[in-house]
Amino acid sequence: MKNFTPRQARDATNAVFKAILDRDADPPALQHYTGLLTQNEVSVRELVRRLAGSDEFVTKSILPLPPSETAHGLFRRFLGRPAASDREARDLAVRIIAQGWRSQIDWFLNSGEYLKKFGDDETPFTR
Repeated sequence: MKNFTPRQARDATNAVFKAILDRDADPPALQHYTGLLTQNEVSVRELVRRLAGSDEFVTKSILPLPPSETAHGLFRRFLGRPAASDREARDLAVRIIAQGWRSQIDWFLNSGEYLKKFGDDETPFTR
Protein backbone atom coordinates (compact mmCIF):
# COMPACT_ATOMS: atom_id res chain seq x y z
CA MET A 1 0.00 0.00 0.00
CA LYS A 2 1.02 3.55 -0.67
CA ASN A 3 2.13 5.74 2.22
CA PHE A 4 -0.24 8.69 1.99
CA THR A 5 0.49 12.10 3.42
CA PRO A 6 -2.53 13.64 5.17
CA ARG A 7 -3.18 15.85 2.13
CA GLN A 8 -2.89 12.93 -0.30
CA ALA A 9 -5.21 10.86 1.89
CA ARG A 10 -7.75 13.69 2.04
CA ASP A 11 -7.61 14.13 -1.74
CA ALA A 12 -7.94 10.38 -2.30
CA THR A 13 -10.90 10.17 0.08
CA ASN A 14 -12.72 12.98 -1.70
CA ALA A 15 -11.91 11.44 -5.09
CA VAL A 16 -13.36 8.09 -4.05
CA PHE A 17 -16.50 9.73 -2.66
CA LYS A 18 -16.96 11.59 -5.94
CA ALA A 19 -16.30 8.49 -8.04
CA ILE A 20 -18.59 6.18 -6.06
CA LEU A 21 -21.21 8.40 -4.40
CA ASP A 22 -21.11 11.43 -6.72
CA ARG A 23 -20.42 13.83 -3.87
CA ASP A 24 -17.70 15.16 -1.59
CA ALA A 25 -17.07 13.38 1.68
CA ASP A 26 -18.85 14.95 4.64
CA PRO A 27 -16.46 16.22 7.36
CA PRO A 28 -16.74 13.19 9.72
CA ALA A 29 -16.23 10.72 6.87
CA LEU A 30 -13.38 12.78 5.45
CA GLN A 31 -11.62 12.78 8.81
CA HIS A 32 -12.25 9.06 9.38
CA TYR A 33 -11.11 7.78 5.99
CA THR A 34 -8.22 10.24 5.75
CA GLY A 35 -6.96 8.82 9.04
CA LEU A 36 -7.34 5.23 7.85
CA LEU A 37 -5.46 5.93 4.62
CA THR A 38 -2.72 7.89 6.39
CA GLN A 39 -2.22 5.06 8.89
CA ASN A 40 -2.23 2.41 6.09
CA GLU A 41 -5.24 0.71 7.68
CA VAL A 42 -7.09 0.59 4.35
CA SER A 43 -6.20 0.94 0.70
CA VAL A 44 -8.08 3.10 -1.76
CA ARG A 45 -9.51 -0.10 -3.23
CA GLU A 46 -10.87 -1.06 0.21
CA LEU A 47 -12.37 2.41 0.57
CA VAL A 48 -14.04 1.94 -2.82
CA ARG A 49 -15.39 -1.42 -1.61
CA ARG A 50 -16.76 0.11 1.60
CA LEU A 51 -18.50 2.99 -0.15
CA ALA A 52 -19.88 0.67 -2.82
CA GLY A 53 -21.37 -1.44 -0.04
CA SER A 54 -23.06 1.53 1.62
CA ASP A 55 -26.79 2.11 1.81
CA GLU A 56 -26.26 5.41 0.01
CA PHE A 57 -24.65 3.69 -2.98
CA VAL A 58 -27.43 1.11 -3.13
CA THR A 59 -30.11 3.78 -2.91
CA LYS A 60 -28.51 5.92 -5.64
CA SER A 61 -26.99 3.39 -8.02
CA ILE A 62 -28.59 -0.02 -7.59
CA LEU A 63 -32.22 0.08 -6.44
CA PRO A 64 -33.67 2.73 -8.75
CA LEU A 65 -32.37 1.10 -11.93
CA PRO A 66 -33.22 -2.10 -13.80
CA PRO A 67 -30.38 -4.66 -13.78
CA SER A 68 -29.26 -3.86 -17.34
CA GLU A 69 -28.81 -0.15 -16.55
CA THR A 70 -27.14 -1.02 -13.25
CA ALA A 71 -24.70 -3.24 -15.13
CA HIS A 72 -23.75 -0.48 -17.58
CA GLY A 73 -23.28 1.98 -14.72
CA LEU A 74 -21.10 -0.42 -12.74
CA PHE A 75 -18.72 -0.93 -15.66
CA ARG A 76 -18.26 2.84 -15.97
CA ARG A 77 -17.94 3.40 -12.23
CA PHE A 78 -15.56 0.54 -11.38
CA LEU A 79 -13.59 -0.10 -14.56
CA GLY A 80 -13.71 3.40 -16.01
CA ARG A 81 -15.23 2.20 -19.25
CA PRO A 82 -18.56 1.24 -20.74
CA ALA A 83 -19.44 -2.42 -21.08
CA ALA A 84 -17.56 -3.77 -24.10
CA SER A 85 -20.80 -5.10 -25.56
CA ASP A 86 -24.47 -5.50 -24.77
CA ARG A 87 -23.71 -9.15 -24.05
CA GLU A 88 -21.11 -8.22 -21.42
CA ALA A 89 -23.69 -5.97 -19.74
CA ARG A 90 -26.40 -8.66 -19.98
CA ASP A 91 -24.07 -11.25 -18.46
CA LEU A 92 -23.39 -8.94 -15.54
CA ALA A 93 -27.12 -8.19 -15.13
CA VAL A 94 -27.80 -11.94 -14.96
CA ARG A 95 -25.09 -12.35 -12.30
CA ILE A 96 -26.53 -9.40 -10.34
CA ILE A 97 -29.94 -11.10 -10.32
CA ALA A 98 -28.54 -14.57 -9.52
CA GLN A 99 -25.73 -13.75 -7.09
CA GLY A 100 -26.53 -10.26 -5.82
CA TRP A 101 -24.89 -6.94 -6.54
CA ARG A 102 -22.38 -7.13 -3.66
CA SER A 103 -20.69 -10.17 -5.15
CA GLN A 104 -20.38 -8.30 -8.44
CA ILE A 105 -18.73 -5.32 -6.76
CA ASP A 106 -16.15 -7.77 -5.42
CA TRP A 107 -15.86 -9.26 -8.91
CA PHE A 108 -15.00 -5.82 -10.33
CA LEU A 109 -12.57 -4.85 -7.56
CA ASN A 110 -10.75 -8.18 -7.68
CA SER A 111 -10.61 -8.36 -11.47
CA GLY A 112 -7.33 -8.28 -13.31
CA GLU A 113 -8.59 -5.32 -15.31
CA TYR A 114 -9.30 -3.25 -12.19
CA LEU A 115 -5.98 -4.19 -10.59
CA LYS A 116 -4.04 -3.38 -13.75
CA LYS A 117 -5.73 -0.01 -14.24
CA PHE A 118 -6.01 1.17 -10.64
CA GLY A 119 -4.23 -1.24 -8.31
CA ASP A 120 -4.79 -0.76 -4.60
CA ASP A 121 -4.12 2.97 -4.43
CA GLU A 122 -5.73 4.70 -7.42
CA THR A 123 -9.31 5.91 -7.59
CA PRO A 124 -11.29 4.36 -10.46
CA PHE A 125 -12.16 6.97 -13.06
CA THR A 126 -13.58 7.04 -16.55
CA ARG A 127 -10.89 6.99 -19.20
